[in-house]
Amino acid sequence: MISNTISANVNAVITATGRKHNMEGKRLFQHYLQITKIIVLGICAMPALSRAQESHSTLKFCAEPWPPYDYKHNNTVLGSDVTLNKQVLKKLNVTTQVYIMPWKQCWQLVKQGKMDGALMVSKKKAREPYVYYPETATAHLKYTWVTNQNHQKQYFDLCPNLSTLNITIGLVKDNSYSSELLSCLAKSYNAKHIQTYNTLEQALRMLIMNKVQLIPAIPEVVEHLDKDIKLEGIVIHPTPIFSKTYYTVFSKKSKFSNDKYQNIEGLTKDFAKMLSLVNKKQTV
Repeated sequence: MISNTISANVNAVITATGRKHNMEGKRLFQHYLQITKIIVLGICAMPALSRAQESHSTLKFCAEPWPPYDYKHNNTVLGSDVTLNKQVLKKLNVTTQVYIMPWKQCWQLVKQGKMDGALMVSKKKAREPYVYYPETATAHLKYTWVTNQNHQKQYFDLCPNLSTLNITIGLVKDNSYSSELLSCLAKSYNAKHIQTYNTLEQALRMLIMNKVQLIPAIPEVVEHLDKDIKLEGIVIHPTPIFSKTYYTVFSKKSKFSNDKYQNIEGLTKDFAKMLSLVNKKQTV
């Protein structure tokens, strides 16, 4: 009886011990699996991290649709300004991508550093905290008055009295104009004769319909739109009313870097020098 009890107790201890070892074995195995998963995930993540780091070596610009300087046709980004920037940056061994989008969206991405810069940007003090302006500009463009056939023989100076003339001027939202023109339009006799539109194309269509009678615009841009969408009845006055200077700007929050440039500021300085050399060669 006693021997049977002892035997039963021994078997119980052996069984319990076996279970304990089994449990410990399972815990060790599960711990091993967790470590293995971490190692595998780390190895898999390395190419992704590498790609993320490599992506900072490609300079990403955005620009509003502004033909013939920056625009998109058949999913291809084109324009004389696009070509110039790529030419300059290629000489600096920098890979570049340009995205066409509304200006408001472009500017927000530049401010946040999600875009490395923007093309064809006029200089404003409000923008300077967010971007570097190179010493060399990319373009100096002249604006003229654009009207319709009803007013093609009429002369307009820089500051017409819209109330006396009984006409309305069309402006494009977020576009920059000369301070002289803006001061003129702010006068009490002009303030009620202004309409704003999201794009120049919209403003020009309103001009054809005689909803507005006058638009300040760059002749080359209007001519390109005319070829593309057949703006019948548009008249471009030949006398310039003001000019604007435009730059390629670089975001101060950009994470761009490559083997040659550790940050965007160094690239901005070399960009200005190279752009100046390219411009000199083109004028010779």
